[in-house]
Amino acid sequence: NLSYAQKRWVRLALALGLRGHRFPGRPNYYQDHQLLIIDEPELGLHRVGESHLANGLLRYAEDNGIALVATHSPAFLNLPTANVSLVSDFRISHLAPLELEALEQLGLHPSDLLMSYKVFWLVEGQHEIAIFEKLFGDRLKHERIKLIPLRGAKSLSSVVDSTLLFEYTNAKVVLTLDNLNGPVINDAWSKAIAEFKKGRSINKVRDDLSQAVTSRSGEGRQVLEFMISCLINQVQDRVTLTALSKNDIIEYFEPKEFGLTSSWRELHDNFAKSRDFKNFKDFVIGTYGARISSGVLSELAEGLEEIPNDFQNCFEAAMMTALTAHTT
Repeated sequence: NLSYAQKRWVRLALALGLRGHRFPGRPNYYQDHQLLIIDEPELGLHRVGESHLANGLLRYAEDNGIALVATHSPAFLNLPTANVSLVSDFRISHLAPLELEALEQLGLHPSDLLMSYKVFWLVEGQHEIAIFEKLFGDRLKHERIKLIPLRGAKSLSSVVDSTLLFEYTNAKVVLTLDNLNGPVINDAWSKAIAEFKKGRSINKVRDDLSQAVTSRSGEGRQVLEFMISCLINQVQDRVTLTALSKNDIIEYFEPKEFGLTSSWRELHDNFAKSRDFKNFKDFVIGTYGARISSGVLSELAEGLEEIPNDFQNCFEAAMMTALTAHTT
């Protein structure tokens, strides 16, 4: 009464167990093979079974040679020492170690590239994730939009330069950063794309964008480099830029919600005089004991009587991008 999957793996276990054993008068079917080829080993198995099987085949490969597996299972694709190749439209793409490292920095696994996401929505950090998932989580999931924390705008250049999200998926990318003028950035980006397609040099396009991105913050400099990288890599048509106008996402809530008694303006003035902190959040936490965490922000988002326009505009941009996205 064994299932199909059980019979399949019992046969393989017997074959592996009899490797090298010779039966008198019979061909040596059980010689010590170095290469094991399996198509869709996950068939008929539940997720726990897939995980056990993946680890078992990994041990086989480490001890005996090579296991070549064609699979759609995350349990196999996410094995840390596996060599992963993506096959699509008769084209084989190999995920190099540096690309796997870039995926890890984005909080993604190789299997995420096959999940048919329509949009990767890049935001600055976990605090943005906590708020947007609380406000829009169900609709994002329904539209196959995945939120990804950049953990600081300095990670932006690696997103485009590695080409991971662009080469291995058909998804589009929405970028949301703090402390920027959204309408101005969007207008400048649209004009830059049009001028670049007309043949304007990348240096002249950079000059035009530099005048529009007037923010002296790290976000302003990084979004400029992000736009230029998109143009150079010719992925500009798959990128949508959005922005939050306030310095930090926590400033969409009252300071008292975090145990602070001063206004945001006063706190920023004091931060400008500080020599001990480079980050505003670290400053208010370290100096005033502000209670700022993903959990706190998720609760505050849930209690909002009205969603801030900036949040709504970014969400609507992500939804509109999903409507125009095509996945395989």
